Order: sequence, then structure tokens, then C-alpha cells
Amino acid sequence: MGSQKRIINFAENIIHEMVKGFFDRCCLLKKEQKGFILVLSLEGVDDYKESVEAMSIEFRKVIRDYFDIPVSFAVSRPVREAEGVQDLLYQTMSAMKETYDNNSSTIVYYLDNCKENFYHSSSFNINFLKKELTGIIRQNDRDGFSDIMNQIIQLFARCKPSRSQAVNACSKLYYYITFLLEEREDQSFPYISDVAGQLNHLSDLNTVIDWLEGFRDQVAEVLETYKESRKDKYIELVQEYIREHYREKITLNQMSALLNISQGHLSSIFKKQTGKNFSDYVSEVKIEKAKELIGTYQYMMYEISDMLGFDTQYYFSTVFKKITGRTPKEYESITIKENYS
Repeated sequence: MGSQKRIINFAENIIHEMVKGFFDRCCLLKKEQKGFILVLSLEGVDDYKESVEAMSIEFRKVIRDYFDIPVSFAVSRPVREAEGVQDLLYQTMSAMKETYDNNSSTIVYYLDNCKENFYHSSSFNINFLKKELTGIIRQNDRDGFSDIMNQIIQLFARCKPSRSQAVNACSKLYYYITFLLEEREDQSFPYISDVAGQLNHLSDLNTVIDWLEGFRDQVAEVLETYKESRKDKYIELVQEYIREHYREKITLNQMSALLNISQGHLSSIFKKQTGKNFSDYVSEVKIEKAKELIGTYQYMMYEISDMLGFDTQYYFSTVFKKITGRTPKEYESITIKENYS
């Protein structure tokens, strides 16, 4: 804020000095902390545009040399008498909004650019997207989130909101999305303490759209990271459940119901995370337990089959041989020889 005040004060001083070389009389009004409104007398001026453009070149050069910041000029239509000042102010603000929409032009004349070409919507609102946005973020849907943000960016480009509308919409969007991210206590997102202040420093609508695109990409990355971490958590829960309930018959349908996710999704992430099919992993855990039980020499094979939730002893023997390369009896014989030889 202090730096901005210094720039404004410096600019005020040099405007008073510079304008004398182009216009005989002027009145300088300060507009908040954003700039100035300059009322110029055109008395004795043959081509006011030529004078304005020459003055703007000098002024931009000085400001650029001292502060390295962009400067834009918005010019109302010229009038012969000092009347309709409110209307002239409206024209100037309309032209200034045009410089915000497209910073490629540093001087915008109301007569040339705005009279028939003023697109700003008086009511720019993106709240209608909140419900869909909420569901997508809670599902950690990276692609869905990017699609919604692209819709918002297209709205900005098409509706051309004013600076205050753009800052207000972006601020609300930022705080709403970060609120949803805070629900899962996500610490990986780079939160901004004064997002409105940051947005107010952006020079034009194009840079606001650039900001939205960067924000979109940041959140999308967080959603993808969180989605992957959730996958890890799901797999940990599944593996822990299988280890604790190996005596029961465990199915993919049963596990997906417990986790409240689809069978297809659970099957896919389980294979991706472990490299094994769900049913194969369950069988491997059961057979490891079977080997432990066989090594105690306290149980018959049909008892071990029942204890581990196999439908029949034959099926137990089939699965055991598939995983170990030996039947349960063959495995028992080998362990006896190893232990008592």
C-alpha cells in the first residue's frame, strides 16, 4: 500500500508538470488509489488525440523508468462546454473498462471503442456452478473440475466483467474452493491470505484469466494427489480387513459395499496398487495361513479348509497347489522331513 501511494503521489506531481507542455489548462482529480481523472481544456488545441497520444508516450516512459508498471489512458468524447460531467465520467470509466478487457491498447477513446461496443454484463454471477463444483471436488474428480473451470474462464472471456466484478467473482470462487479443500484438512494447497489484493494488482482481464488458469491447474493437481492418497488408504483398509478376517469367505462385492465404492473401481485400484487381482490376493493370504496351520501338525486338511473359509477341501487343495506348486499333503510331508531329519 505504501509503495502504491508513493507511485500515485509521484505521478500526481509529474502530471502537473507534463500536461503543461500539451494543454494550457487542466484539473486533476484523484481516483481512489488506482489513478487519476484529468479534465483538460481543448482551447487552442487543433488535434486533441495527437496531443493526448504525445503526452501518454512521455508519461508512460517516465512511469516505466521509475516504477516499471503499465499505464493505460481512457478518454471521453470532447465537448465544447463544461456540461454533463457525470456523463463524461461514465464514458471515461467505460473506456477504462475496455483497457481492462484488452491491455493491448494503452489509449482507449470512448467514441472509437465503447459507444457501440460495450459488453460488460451488469450482473456477472457464477454461483449457478457451485453445486456441480461441490460434488466434483468431493469426488476428487480432476478432469471434471478442469471442465468446470474452463466453463468459468469462457464466461469471463465472453461476458467481459468489470474489474470489480472479476475480483469479486474470483475471490468468492477461491474462498469457496479452498473451503471445500479444508474439509479434508489438506495442507498441500498454497493458500493466499489476501487473494482480493492480489487480483486487484492484475493489470487487465487477460491476466485475470491467466490467474484463473493457474488456479485451475493448482487445484486439479491437489485433487489428483488426494485421489491417489485415497486409493492407498482404500488398499490399506482392504489388506487389513483380509488379514483380520482370513477365516471368512471374502468377496469383492462384500469389500466394495464396506468401503461404499463400486466393485469395478475397487478391482481396478487394487490391481494397480498391488499388481494382483483381488481374489488372488485373498487366496495368497489364506494359503500363507494354511501353511502355518499345517506346520503345527494339529489339524486334518479338511479342518484347515473349513477354518479358512473354503467351500470344499478339494477347492482348498486346488488353490494351495496353484499358489505353492504342491498339494497340502505334499507340503506337510516336506515340512516334516525338514523339521525331523
